[in-house]
Amino acid sequence: MKTKLILLAIIFLAVGCTSKTNYSITGNAKDHVGDSIFLLNSSDSILAATIIAPSGEFKLTGYVGEPIVATLSILDPWSDGSIYLESGDIVMYQDDKGAHRFSGTPANNGTMTMINAVQQLQLEYPNSRTTDYEAYMVHYKELLRKNIAANASNIYAVDMLFNSLPLWSIDEVDAMYDALSSEMKDIPLGKKVSSAITALKGTNVGGSYIDLTLKDVNGQEVQLSKLLAQGKWVLLDFWATWCGPCKHEIPFMKSAFQKYQSKGLEIYAVSLDKDVKTLREYIEQNQLDWINLIGIDTDAAELYAVRTIPSSYLISPQGIIEARNLKGDELTEKLSSIFR
Repeated sequence: MKTKLILLAIIFLAVGCTSKTNYSITGNAKDHVGDSIFLLNSSDSILAATIIAPSGEFKLTGYVGEPIVATLSILDPWSDGSIYLESGDIVMYQDDKGAHRFSGTPANNGTMTMINAVQQLQLEYPNSRTTDYEAYMVHYKELLRKNIAANASNIYAVDMLFNSLPLWSIDEVDAMYDALSSEMKDIPLGKKVSSAITALKGTNVGGSYIDLTLKDVNGQEVQLSKLLAQGKWVLLDFWATWCGPCKHEIPFMKSAFQKYQSKGLEIYAVSLDKDVKTLREYIEQNQLDWINLIGIDTDAAELYAVRTIPSSYLISPQGIIEARNLKGDELTEKLSSIFR
């Protein structure tokens, strides 16, 4: 396997070299001497490759027409790190936990500023995935907002805005997108953000729901519209068993479901888990007695502009989205105003 990878790197170097360069990536991977290191785009196509020297040092160079999100992979053994590929000299290093980090260009520096700030915030809120979640998220959003604004002229802001869309109101999203430079709006990821914002507005509060037909964990199809036709209020919830914030919301959902199911509430929970067996076990162990569906490898999340989880939508029997992303006691408070 290792020999094949080295040969692949050599072949790439032989046929893929170009005299036109505007970026370099240097670093030290002393634990992977002799291994091949590859720079891949989002489609896993090789952009550059080399073999790590006996000293552990490596250097990759090439040309990128516009900034992109790429991956630096050492394939034997497999390991990778996400990198913003843009013009300039990028340096890779490992932090004290062994994770690949990058610096030297605006977008990669922006990443490190945010990582360092979040690490400090997590020290202040050690239970950020459980009991401290709500307080933590208030401060996290403010950090993210400031960092997106500070990097509006590079791809970091575009990528972070795209991945955090559900955290913001439509007005906030519009303001942050408008603040992006015209150059960033024109790159493919910028256009993707624009399309995602359009989809988000289509599933905004006051808009009409989008029908879904998904299989439950037992393989039976369940159509969202049929539940609404029965006069039910439906909480459409996107989640996963590996998602700490999702699990934080479950006690609140269980309390609301027990209180209002008999009055017409249904939960249409769309899991993004890949392992259905693990999902079934989690549902059984935690007595999640609502409708549990498999959303992975479907377009359900895309249709509802889901970028982070949990993401939820409270839908009236008339098919109108009445609320989004109700957290904690907000769900019970909203339902109590409905089921008086």
